Amino acid sequence: MNNTINQTVEKERRLGIWEKYLSLWVALCIGAGIGLGRGFP
Repeated sequence: MNNTINQTVEKERRLGIWEKYLSLWVALCIGAGIGLGRGFP
């Protein structure tokens, strides 16, 4: 049972990094989309 709990905690930690910076990734993608739209209309 401890193994299952440890594996779940490890998965949550990995997702935590992406979730922590999710707003940053979204902002970068929006900026890239706007930049590409202006560069290649």
